Amino acid sequence: MRTTRLATTSLLLTSAFLSPTLIFTGCQSTKEIAGQKAAMSARDFQSALSLMPGQIDKVTSSLQSLQLMETTDKAGTFTTFTKELRTLESQAMSLANTRDFAQENSQRYFREWLKESRKHKTTADRDAALAAFDAGKSQATAAQGYLDRGSREFRALIDQLNQTQTKLATDLSPATLQKMNLAPIFDKAIATKANIARLSEEIDAALGLK
Repeated sequence: MRTTRLATTSLLLTSAFLSPTLIFTGCQSTKEIAGQKAAMSARDFQSALSLMPGQIDKVTSSLQSLQLMETTDKAGTFTTFTKELRTLESQAMSLANTRDFAQENSQRYFREWLKESRKHKTTADRDAALAAFDAGKSQATAAQGYLDRGSREFRALIDQLNQTQTKLATDLSPATLQKMNLAPIFDKAIATKANIARLSEEIDAALGLK
């Protein structure tokens, strides 16, 4: 189900970045090339995003094992927790970089679209082209806003996890583990994964595609 949602979201983002008349041919305009790059960067974002839920589960699972003292090897479990957290952090950084790249490519695409819209000879054609441009950019901007929110949420979760990791690095005693209130972290992890699941529907609504 999650894979289907992410694939759907990728297609929706692609539709926002590409005009309905875009045809992939051997002789492409500057606008069409820019549109292809924007679409590919949107798919790259989705690929990076798809890695997050599983990695979040790995991090929270190792952290929960520590607090519940389900293992006698606390040091080993802490090492696993730290390793999984670093992987999650790396994925989040990759996600943010991919988001930024998608924004740059979409902005480049819309600049080329605007230039092309202004080349029409008649006022009616220019007005129609500019209206289509405005609608397309508005939809893409709304969709991008959801991606930005997702990236910020991932960063907030990782900041919480890093704070916990720093505390545990100096003290893994049972008393410290029992005193730590990890509920906000687990709640944030659940909320973050839920946000990923909602992205498809929210972008769907932003683009007016149902």
